[in-house]
Amino acid sequence: MRKFDDPVSIRIGQLKAEGKKIISPSLIIGLEGCARKSFYKNIMKLPEDKNKYLVGGTNAHTVVETFVEYYKSNPTSSLLTSQAVIEEIFNLHWDVPRELGLNDKEREKMRKVYLKKCQGWLNVWHTTEKGAHIITEEHVINEDLMLHGFIDRKELFDNEIWITDMKTSKDAAISNKYKLQLLYYILMDKWCNPTNKKYRIFLDFFDQGKLEVPYDNDDLEIAKDKALQTHKFMLEAGQDIKKYPRGFDYCASCPYKDRCFQEG
Repeated sequence: MRKFDDPVSIRIGQLKAEGKKIISPSLIIGLEGCARKSFYKNIMKLPEDKNKYLVGGTNAHTVVETFVEYYKSNPTSSLLTSQAVIEEIFNLHWDVPRELGLNDKEREKMRKVYLKKCQGWLNVWHTTEKGAHIITEEHVINEDLMLHGFIDRKELFDNEIWITDMKTSKDAAISNKYKLQLLYYILMDKWCNPTNKKYRIFLDFFDQGKLEVPYDNDDLEIAKDKALQTHKFMLEAGQDIKKYPRGFDYCASCPYKDRCFQEG
């Protein structure tokens, strides 16, 4: 689970007290999709209506994160033992609020779908090479880009560092936004922990498997430029809602659509 009393959070508080703006990968990516939605979510911090995919994804992330912590203390655990452990963890953390409006049959169906995702992830995990040291939910920052975020999982090898982002999407595909997010994790981690080790980045789609994301130095430079351009845009736009254009492809499912159109 994420905590906000870590050294990076404390440093962010200091930077904000100095009047500096800290942004996140989700803000940069959101501005490219629907800037207006990103304004409401990432700048105004308006709550987002919960839906079954958001709730299921959050629960699944917590289950996997908790299992990895267990694994770090029990690296020789057999697949059979791990299967029992992950089901126990799942039952402990699984929670679907009644406010979602699902009946008992729908809730049970949802529980089975996400339990299967976690079990499928475990089967892949047991057949995948793992680093000598595994870190989960690491809070990182790059003060040159004024960017911060949380890395789902980082694995340290002798000559490499693997960064993995967990996704519960139905489609196991490498999108531009997923790739950009991982590039920012490299830039932030390298700023926090300077190293000459090679970085490899992955998307972990739970029961659908793990995909390595190819990238080169040009991709990293483009990501840096996007971060700097976002800072420039934020300074110019400030709190003026009309300077954040709508991405109309997102309106149908947007939790802020009523407010958005009222504000023009």
